[in-house]
Order: sequence, then structure tokens, then C-alpha cells
Amino acid sequence: LNAGNFPQLRGHVLKNYTADPVFQKLLGKDASESPAEAVALWGSLFGRPMLWEDIAWLKSVTKLPIILKGICHPDDARKAVDMGADGIYCSNHGGRQANGGIAAIDMLPDVVKASGDVPVWFDSGIRSGSDVVKALAMGAAAVGVGRPFVYGLALDGAAGAAHVLKCILAEADLFMAVNGMPTLADLRREGVRRL
Repeated sequence: LNAGNFPQLRGHVLKNYTADPVFQKLLGKDASESPAEAVALWGSLFGRPMLWEDIAWLKSVTKLPIILKGICHPDDARKAVDMGADGIYCSNHGGRQANGGIAAIDMLPDVVKASGDVPVWFDSGIRSGSDVVKALAMGAAAVGVGRPFVYGLALDGAAGAAHVLKCILAEADLFMAVNGMPTLADLRREGVRRL
């Protein structure tokens, strides 16, 4: 089941790897000579799930912050913080990983609370400026926008992607203004009230 979601294990989308000199050296031959061996090498390097214990190793090999994406439960957020994560990314990857599961936005407040002082970023289902504002009001330090900018990119290239992002920012600004929250500090102080 874990491997079923990797097109690379079926020999697809490997060009970034097979064109890389380090990957080629590890393979010991041109990938076109032995596609099955290239797939096997990719699988041995990248086709395994990350484990909590891997965080310590990651922290030992980089000075970059370690941000864990896909955290949607407060227990996992606490564990990530305890293991040394520098940031939490609350996301269900746009629903691709668990279509029909609990919406990430419903989990966000508990993840934020469990993360303490560690910042929580958010994405998943963000389609408008009002979605951005709601996630920020629920405690997200930053909000990622996935599909909408890609739609703009498909329609009009970079200008289309920029237009979509400008529209989302304008809608967020308007949403905050008409609700009496001109700044992010005001928004965070007010939070979200459920009826």
C-alpha cells in the first residue's frame, strides 16, 4: 500500500533522478540500459516511509530547519516537537492521500495547541482568500495555496499564477476589512467562533 502511490516504482517520472550525476554514479550505468535497476535504486533511496527516528539523523546532516508535513493529529504534533521538529505543516496533501478523511482545517486548532511555540503552517483545500483568513485565525503561522495557482498557470502561464495569487490576497484583505480586522494581529486576537 505504501508503494502503490509512487509512479516512480512503475518507471515513471524518474528523469530528475536518472539525469543526476550522483544517481548515475550510484547506478553504475546509464539508466536506459537497465530501467529496472534504476527503479530499484530509486526505491532503495526514496521509496520508504520516513520514521520518527529519522528526524535525529536529518538534524545531524543539515543546519536547515526540519519541517514535518502531513501532521493532522495533536499527538503527532507533540511527538514531532519532542523529536526536534522546527516546524509543523498541518496538511492532508489536498486530500490526495486520504480522500474522504477528516478535513485538515478541522484538525488545525488542536495541532496548533499541541505544537506550543513551534510554528504551524497549513494547506489543504485552500481555494480563496477567506480560506486563508480562516486558517490564519485558527492559528496557522502561514498558509500554502496549491491548486488555484496551478489553474492560473495552466490558463496564462506565470501571469495567470500571479493573477490568482493577487486575487486571493485581495479577497483576504477585503474579508478581514469587512469583518473589522484590518491587521493579522486583530485577526489572530479574534480567532474563529463556531456557532
